[in-house]
Amino acid sequence: MLELMNNLHTRSIHELHNSLLKQEITTTDLVNHFLQQIERHNSDLNIFLKVFEQRALQQAAKLQKELDEGFCRGHLHGIPIAIKDIFDFQSHTASGGSKALRSNSRSVATVVEKLVASGANILGVLNMDEYAAGGTGDNIHFGRCKNPWDKHHITGGSSGGSAAAIAASMCCGTIGSDAGGSIRIPAAFCGVVGLKPTYGRVSRNGAVPRTWSMDCIGPFGHTIDDVAYLFESINGVDNKDNTSVAIPAYNHHIENRNSCHENKPAQNIRIGVLKNAQRYQQSLLAYDSAINLMSAAGVEIVEIQLPLLERYTELHQRIVKSEAVALHKKALLDENSILSHAVRSVIRDGLKISAADYLEALCLRGPLLDDFVTTAFKQVDILALPVSLDHAPLYQPAEELTERQVDADFARSAIFTRFANYLGIPGLTVPSGLFETSTSNNKIPNNNQCSRVLPGAVQFVAAPFQEEALFDIGRWFEYMRGDIARPSIN
Repeated sequence: MLELMNNLHTRSIHELHNSLLKQEITTTDLVNHFLQQIERHNSDLNIFLKVFEQRALQQAAKLQKELDEGFCRGHLHGIPIAIKDIFDFQSHTASGGSKALRSNSRSVATVVEKLVASGANILGVLNMDEYAAGGTGDNIHFGRCKNPWDKHHITGGSSGGSAAAIAASMCCGTIGSDAGGSIRIPAAFCGVVGLKPTYGRVSRNGAVPRTWSMDCIGPFGHTIDDVAYLFESINGVDNKDNTSVAIPAYNHHIENRNSCHENKPAQNIRIGVLKNAQRYQQSLLAYDSAINLMSAAGVEIVEIQLPLLERYTELHQRIVKSEAVALHKKALLDENSILSHAVRSVIRDGLKISAADYLEALCLRGPLLDDFVTTAFKQVDILALPVSLDHAPLYQPAEELTERQVDADFARSAIFTRFANYLGIPGLTVPSGLFETSTSNNKIPNNNQCSRVLPGAVQFVAAPFQEEALFDIGRWFEYMRGDIARPSIN
């Protein structure tokens, strides 16, 4: 029992759920354990912006009383989670990663309503790039969110805190948002699982927007099943969000699945891999490792090309930058505003985009999506693509770079993710292993040349509303890959 109590942060949501039902632990035990994890590590890593300690303990007592009376809301009942600070709820007005004043909100984000109804216990809100317009986890207002694998490396962004909280085992699951890779890239850099759902599958009501035509809300977790349980809770149509799509809700039932085994996906599934991926990124060790693993397991691997990848990305940027300027134009034009250099660098080009070019990019989305689904999935069932750079880069303050350099670095890291946002299709980041990397940087004390181990990942992409297919291939890949060690902070 003592070993169980000391290692609660290493257990999956399914395992913790069973322990709660068997009365091996209580919901209060869980909350206290993760609050201790936060207290140990947050001052060093700067992941949580706010911790709702008293609220979480009160909610834990309420949820335990329900269990004692024989009522269980599901797999998330009593499970401690945290959310990116873009959601308004219960006396909390989201910061959006900025210190610009917002009127006190009286609304509750639909995602938060659903999580609470599912029994999840929200421990606090998480650090992020200002207004979700960044890819490093750096924030001039709240400080840099640091990668638990190595503090000298970035978390990725803008949902850096959501990924880092999982990597640091500060909670069981988190929620982030993705407008161009902001879930998938931090998940890759921090060695956790992250899902960008199909556009419209999860409500954005009550969330601070980055770009209303691209934003997707999605979960992070240690495992595919952890992410699937969170997605089950938050997906579904919402009449408060007019982009919400009315399709059957996803339900995750791990008990009804056959245990995963080596030959299961090899019988029918065809995986499309990107031909000449080195054209976009020179080093793709993590991606190559994932392809080799799948090939060795007997899965049919088909090389494909994405000839319009750069075109999709350019159209994506037209929309994102135009809408960001519409949201923040006043602050952008005011040189005395508190808008950070990083945000200005990322969105300023939106001032140069014409209404005609913006509307063209919007109008082309439907036809290009139809063409992509017809061609890209003609010979394959799932795409396996790189996520971003091979591993998390070293941190470099944005203020040391020109606006053009900041935007170019952001674009380089997102070349494999932005297209999915433009087309509105789902993508799933799955860790592919740990890789030794040699880093030369005179800003790391006593380590001008050093080797370090960092996580790598692969991205599985499917046709619209095929999240279940992503979970299936992701679960099999996890099985074939085996367990991955967690950061040594634990």
